[in-house]
Amino acid sequence: MLPGKVPAAALAFLASRFLFRDLIQRRFGNKMGAIDAGEKKEGGFYLFTLRLVPAFPFFVINLLMGLTSMKTRTFYWVSQAGMLAGTVVYVNAGTQIAQISSPGGILSAKLIGSFVLLGIFPLLAKRIVDMVKARTVETNEYLQTLYPNIYACGDVAGPYQFTHTAAHQAWYASVNALFGDLKKFKADYSVIPWATFTDPEVARVGLNETEAREKGIAYELSVFDLKELDRAIADEEAHGLVKVLTVPGADKILGCTIVGEHAGDLIAEYVAAMRHGLGLNKILGTIHVYPTLAEANKYAAGVWKRDHAPQKLLAWVEKFHAWRRG
Repeated sequence: MLPGKVPAAALAFLASRFLFRDLIQRRFGNKMGAIDAGEKKEGGFYLFTLRLVPAFPFFVINLLMGLTSMKTRTFYWVSQAGMLAGTVVYVNAGTQIAQISSPGGILSAKLIGSFVLLGIFPLLAKRIVDMVKARTVETNEYLQTLYPNIYACGDVAGPYQFTHTAAHQAWYASVNALFGDLKKFKADYSVIPWATFTDPEVARVGLNETEAREKGIAYELSVFDLKELDRAIADEEAHGLVKVLTVPGADKILGCTIVGEHAGDLIAEYVAAMRHGLGLNKILGTIHVYPTLAEANKYAAGVWKRDHAPQKLLAWVEKFHAWRRG
């Protein structure tokens, strides 16, 4: 049973990520917030917990996990481990039922034991998960543990299971440990990027459309298609897009999603812009080397600029030059 279950779950995961993303978001958007928050905070361990003590049906878990930043191989092996225990319990119960040959067999010790195990398995699984969670390190906003002279960072501290976030935390933990008596710095998670290294790559920072709608945040959308980018055409990688969410009527960036070759590299420009309060006008006014994939970021800013062109002023300019031409 298990060998077929996990590949089927992985196929549903991939189909959700690459084929039915918008459909799944519309259908199960009310559950996406909890799944996304849990995955960001606990990574693979959150999926493992859901496999042992499912808060949602398995098919929903498979589909919604496809919309998170979890890597496919992580999803596969965590699902393998998490589903194994439950499968053993259910198969054992089914085996004992199949061996009943008389009414007296219903009261056999093995069958009763199997049903008892079937009943208490969710409770045991939850207890095990709680025990494992209790072994993680709790830190404050300065990455200081319950022991004032000990600081922690990385996966053990959370809330993100990313290597680059661990490196980010390491600076705060080190500086606070060395100079905390003089000055402490709160770990800043305001702009956290992540990338999924599939083909094509998917990278994002800040809000996407689904999150903005769930939080009731108004936004405008600017999209640049990579099929129009010379470098992508030359590299035969002319597929993908740069999608930017901005504050209505302003160039302030709320979030960016990039799908395409080297998306994980290209997202850095938007990470820097959001971190330092730079808007799309600044990106548009920055010279980008031609021909490079990085020009896609500038052209996305150009899409925003074109949509916000001062039409009345342009009409007067047109009349002025018509007058000059006589």
